[in-house]
Amino acid sequence: MDESLISKLASIAAKQIQVAQQFKLPRITEIQKSEDMYMNKVKKQLKGRFNIPLPILSGFVDTLKSKIDDVPTLNFKRKAEEDLKAARKVSALWNSDSGDDQGEWGFVDRQVKFLAIFSGRGIFKYYAESDPEYKSNLEWLDYYDFLCEPQGGANLKRHLFCGQQNIFRTKSELLEGAKTGLYNRVGVINLINKTSDGDINKNQEEAERKFNRFQGLGLDPISNNYVGEDIYNLTEWY
Repeated sequence: MDESLISKLASIAAKQIQVAQQFKLPRITEIQKSEDMYMNKVKKQLKGRFNIPLPILSGFVDTLKSKIDDVPTLNFKRKAEEDLKAARKVSALWNSDSGDDQGEWGFVDRQVKFLAIFSGRGIFKYYAESDPEYKSNLEWLDYYDFLCEPQGGANLKRHLFCGQQNIFRTKSELLEGAKTGLYNRVGVINLINKTSDGDINKNQEEAERKFNRFQGLGLDPISNNYVGEDIYNLTEWY
């Protein structure tokens, strides 16, 4: 692809991402309040006073989770007698892809339902690959990571843009992706050469709202993020 076109598309995508982030920020702020209540996280109080958290919301959420934890199932039926064998094959493939030893779709479904309790929306991401062999992938997307067109409405197909942020990749993963053709080689080299340690830390700060959950448990993933090499925060955009 022409480098000038890549630069133009990247500039457009950056502006779309900024618009989507600003649009959802008020909603994310409200969701965080519910998350804090679920984690029994309390604000600091004046000396001599105490905030005593009551597990009311956490009890409600956990009870609701227990009632909607059924594993999704699908059974293909034949339209004609000669389609019986084909229907059984497709059903067997679906069961294989979704099983606990493969795609773990039951776990993914529970995670999506859990996030939907707080946000009102459950977001799945599905894709398949064939190199080096066939693999089916169903993933759950966090509402902190998913972005879409503000005026797109309820039907995602009508959105002019959408995507996923906070996709962390190490330097070695980027170089390997450039080698295999997954990432644009020139783009990867420019990203690595033109990004300082300060820029990397700034990129990671974009995920701090998501890490608010860990803070409710007394954990600090922001300060304890050493993995031995630089980490880059990427965005997948459509």
